[in-house]
Amino acid sequence: MTDKKQLSGWKHHIAGLTVMGNSPFGDMMIKDGLESAVTEGVSETPYALTDFVCEQTVLPSPVTTLWWRSVGHTHTGYVMETMIDEVAEKMNKDPWTLRRELLAKHPRQVAVLDLLKKMSGYGRGKAPKGRAWGLAIHESFGTVVGQVAEVSLDSGTPVVHRVWAAAHCGHVVNPEQARTQIEGGIVFGLSAALYQQVKIEDGVVQTGNFDAYPVLRINQMPKVEVAFVKSDGAYSSEHDRNECALAFFIHLRL
Repeated sequence: MTDKKQLSGWKHHIAGLTVMGNSPFGDMMIKDGLESAVTEGVSETPYALTDFVCEQTVLPSPVTTLWWRSVGHTHTGYVMETMIDEVAEKMNKDPWTLRRELLAKHPRQVAVLDLLKKMSGYGRGKAPKGRAWGLAIHESFGTVVGQVAEVSLDSGTPVVHRVWAAAHCGHVVNPEQARTQIEGGIVFGLSAALYQQVKIEDGVVQTGNFDAYPVLRINQMPKVEVAFVKSDGAYSSEHDRNECALAFFIHLRL
């Protein structure tokens, strides 16, 4: 809810399949009607949202589910960042500026946004003609990642030409490996957003191999630049950085 000048409240209702409800961990991980594997990334959002409410409805399905890469962060990161962009548009505010205002009390997120702006030039200029910039930031398992993507449309299909990624993961022990993990997250995130799906017919999975579940090819890969916020804080695992980078790239906006 917004009066075009400020947010007055945020009600976030997640409807979908259970992740842990059909497993031995269901009773432990579902509390007060909320399943952490489904709501994480929204239920503990760092955004300063007044009158914030997070709810969940489980929809029955004969198809069982479990985690997909970043667990709940894949879908919650996408939805939250998409809606922040929608709010910015309604308020006639720059998406970077609104995020920085709503994250002002979280220095790690602010540091990522500032580094991302410095890297990409976001806000100091415009994307090349025929292209647009999309922005998102999300924290997953102790790592904060922000990305700016330069995107165009080719016959209605998004084409990502360039990505700037900034991360705050504490002290980086192995910079090359950490950078590679984020680059890999971008590869698989783009692949999922643009190409991949699992087909089910009559209750049977039809997708059997990568010929029907394509991964981004080298000639489709955008130019990627990765940078880390300098920090002496505790480091996150490479696994965590990879998951956060993937969660992001489901957020593709023009």
